Amino acid sequence: MWLSLNDPRLLLIVGELILLIAVLIRVRSQRQARRRRVEAELRRRHLAWVARQEQADGERSAAQAAETARAEQHAVAQQALHIADEIAGGLAHDDRARERSTDQAGSAPARAAAEAYSAHTGTLGRDTAEPAPGKGTRRARRLTDAELRRLVYSLITVDQEGWRRWQGSPDQKGYPRVWLSDVRKWTQAYRLVYRWEQGRIPTGWTIDHTCGLKDCMDHLECVTVAENVRRRHARERGELPIGHTGMVPPRRAV
Repeated sequence: MWLSLNDPRLLLIVGELILLIAVLIRVRSQRQARRRRVEAELRRRHLAWVARQEQADGERSAAQAAETARAEQHAVAQQALHIADEIAGGLAHDDRARERSTDQAGSAPARAAAEAYSAHTGTLGRDTAEPAPGKGTRRARRLTDAELRRLVYSLITVDQEGWRRWQGSPDQKGYPRVWLSDVRKWTQAYRLVYRWEQGRIPTGWTIDHTCGLKDCMDHLECVTVAENVRRRHARERGELPIGHTGMVPPRRAV
């Protein structure tokens, strides 16, 4: 049945069609909005998962690096103890040989000369200021590398936190030093420890205590003089920390 333009039912049908189209448009808009919210939520969850994975990877890498560093420090400590044991055995052998040679000396003047020489070298080996040499002053024998290591490591102790600290004489700036009786001069003990444990120091470079504590014998790093000066000024300004707060000491060999 055809409707005329003047039929009132035509207006009703047109109105219903318009309402239906509006409802369809609204439903479509709601679906698109809901889809965008779901996509945003999925994207947020994915980014959070990626961040957690990156954090876990970073933590694993840090744990592996820390474990490697602890293993290296443990190996260094084991090597130092092994060297100390070798030095102790060598010194004991030298002492026995010296005692046998002293017993074999048949004359009293020879024994007196040996005792005077021993007392003289013992005085030079003390951690005190060396008197100016005069006439008749006898130069002490040159220390071997093993004896020098024994001397330096005997002046290093482990504090309550587990870090190695220098217990010998410091210089005017507070850095560890050791007296060499054979050449009659002081030398920097921390440079010797770095050379024995980490290798040669390049010409023109210096050693920096990365923890900022001058008597610490663990945190030694070879840097340029300019970098050493930059770090010192940064610590004075408070830009770099000083001390062992937050650090984990290596496990020392018993």
